Amino acid sequence: MDSTDTANKAYGAKLLFWYLRVFFALGLCASATGTLWYQFINKLYPLQISPYGRVYRPYSDWAVIWGISTLVIIAPVLYVVVKILREAIRRNEVELHRGVRQWLSYVFLFIVVAVMLGDLVAAVYYFLNGDYSMRFFLKVFTVLAISGWVFSYVWLDIRSEDALANSPLPRRMGIASAIVMLISAGVGFTLIDSPMLARAKAFDAQRASDIQRLQGGVQNYFNKYQRMPESLEALREEGMVRKFVLSDPDTGEPYEFRAVNEQTYEICAIFTTDNRDEDKEFYSPRGPYGASYLHGPERTCFEQNIRETPNQLRRR
Repeated sequence: MDSTDTANKAYGAKLLFWYLRVFFALGLCASATGTLWYQFINKLYPLQISPYGRVYRPYSDWAVIWGISTLVIIAPVLYVVVKILREAIRRNEVELHRGVRQWLSYVFLFIVVAVMLGDLVAAVYYFLNGDYSMRFFLKVFTVLAISGWVFSYVWLDIRSEDALANSPLPRRMGIASAIVMLISAGVGFTLIDSPMLARAKAFDAQRASDIQRLQGGVQNYFNKYQRMPESLEALREEGMVRKFVLSDPDTGEPYEFRAVNEQTYEICAIFTTDNRDEDKEFYSPRGPYGASYLHGPERTCFEQNIRETPNQLRRR
């Protein structure tokens, strides 16, 4: 067996590994960038019509955080792997016109074309459903622009005699893509909370969830004994709540419980953020009868009449 053929076969597994990584990273970067653009559009045009005829707010802080996180980690990996492959092509270590590279490239192009066609089908579907706003057409354009950009690069790469090894096009497209991803991530940072504020909101959300569980425990205790418990600890002793629900998740201090009268009680906690802005997606804890746990950055008590259903939580 020829030594050159042996070398090429030995390189085949390595080539499969690197090209799979390139296309995986490229797909993730394209998806993350598209996700960020979607959320920018959702922020600019906040209302969307669903296929079921319902109007809702589609903006998501979580989607922005995912997009930024993906670009921060995956984009550098993409550029490093592409550089390694480019160097291998220049050293004539890659079989350009058959084998792993050709198969993976065409499979990837198939996926890109499928995404583009699916986007056009969705455009017609939503248009016929009544959603023909500027917001939706911008989203269609976003998918077509990103898919078209990726398709153009991969198509030119596999159709070129030397895989664009001697062309300045890959470098220029790489720089342009890096600028777009940097700008997208930068704008995304302006829409989300700082890590410290996000942590504080998470603790407040847990406090609201704990209070909801405690109110359910008090209700169960009352149903069983026809009286309210003397303390929240009695709920744990009866197996109606878990121990960790009784205390603040950050400070470890127990929640306050007080019976106002025979039928009304209140549970108090110290919150550190304000969730009274209804546009904030992060805050969505609901009480047992649909009432929101609205609070400011202060000690807040939620009063509940144990015999009233349905009921609205009374905040003090």
